[in-house]
Amino acid sequence: MTTTTFPPPPTATGGFVHEALFYAGPDGLLAAVTAFLRDAVDLGEPALVILDTARIDTLRDALGVHEGAVRFADMSTVGTNPARFIPAWQDFVADHVGSRRWVRGVGEPVRAGCSADELDECRRHEALLNVAFNGEVDGETEGTVDWWLVCPYDTKALDRSVLDEAEANHPWILEVRGDRLRHRRSPTFRATPVAAAFDGHLPDPIRAPDEITFDVSSLAAVRTAVGARAAALGFDPATIAHLVLAVHEVAANSLRHGSHRGLLRTWPDGETLVCEVRGGGQVTDPLVGRRRPSAGELGGRGLWLVNQVCDLVQIRSGPDETVVRLRMSPR
Repeated sequence: MTTTTFPPPPTATGGFVHEALFYAGPDGLLAAVTAFLRDAVDLGEPALVILDTARIDTLRDALGVHEGAVRFADMSTVGTNPARFIPAWQDFVADHVGSRRWVRGVGEPVRAGCSADELDECRRHEALLNVAFNGEVDGETEGTVDWWLVCPYDTKALDRSVLDEAEANHPWILEVRGDRLRHRRSPTFRATPVAAAFDGHLPDPIRAPDEITFDVSSLAAVRTAVGARAAALGFDPATIAHLVLAVHEVAANSLRHGSHRGLLRTWPDGETLVCEVRGGGQVTDPLVGRRRPSAGELGGRGLWLVNQVCDLVQIRSGPDETVVRLRMSPR
């Protein structure tokens, strides 16, 4: 593909444009994203790209002298936990509040080789982007910024079911047609109801877990059990400390906002340690743990911290029970 021009935004009304880019293989990604970024540079529009190091290097080479006008963030720095992407985008958008230009982003949370758990959380992340930037929570809005986010999906490497989910979570689809790029509306786009952010059930453990019932007087036992499990899997001391802190935060929150007792389950999944906390109470904020807490904010820091240190965080919550599952691998 030799695309040299990029079509204008698919809407003339501004606001938040959330678009899935369907590309075929590395060459297709390079051509489409390079055209998107060159167009941004030509129009003086700020752009942030969150990809892995190899793809960033390739894009820098393709952009040549223009690469300095684009901000890049390495996926390994932002983190593979998809819950870290929304605050990264929010920080970038906040830098350009009041701008009369489009603000552009490219981020690829869904990649070949993702586990079923990772794919499910990436799907939820894509749906929550529409919540975060369309002002659907507490009247909040990023309406002072025209914000265009392109999320690439490799049609050669990803299953059709993953592409179907992308169409359901993106109002717009950007496709390669010969040597041209074109926008089309997604016929299956569905706006995820705020109340459905934590619907569903997590799959059963792959093996019988260790279980500990805890209350406020036995949180120390929770920390000890998690530390011992992680040490047995060869985790280094710093990673053990981070995981122990994360599980403690979730367990303490479960007691604070739910019932007087909770259940900790732990089990290994290969080299990964899975820690699951079950308790009462219902999570109602769909962006909990995905907003950077402000300096004066008293609540909401626990799950924010958990998302910063864990490889993956899964939350399922209903009127009767909340389940928080944390995954951590040795560093």
